[in-house]
Parts: sequence; C-alpha cells; structure tokens
Amino acid sequence: MNWFGDLFDEESPLAILAVRLPPHWPLHETPHAPWEVSSRTPIPPRFLQYLGDA
Repeated sequence: MNWFGDLFDEESPLAILAVRLPPHWPLHETPHAPWEVSSRTPIPPRFLQYLGDA
C-alpha cells in the first residue's frame, strides 16, 4: 500500500476503482505533484469501474 492506505485500519473496507474519463474531461494538475490530477466536475458512475477490494 502507500501513505493513504496507512490512514485506515485493517477492518476498514476499501475498494480499488479505475477512473476512465473521456479525453475532453476537464482535469486540473497538481503543481507540486504532477502525477496527481483532480476534477472539479462530479464524475458520473459510468466512468468508474470496481476492480476489487484493497
């Protein structure tokens, strides 16, 4: 896991999701972490895929 996973105890249920957005979706890059992006627009469920439990 990583630092985010360390925030939860072993009993906390976590899921792994894939987010697949259309190419034109408005995303905002994080200046101090170029590998992170965020969306200020709510992402509809059709763009999320459940991959399993963490």
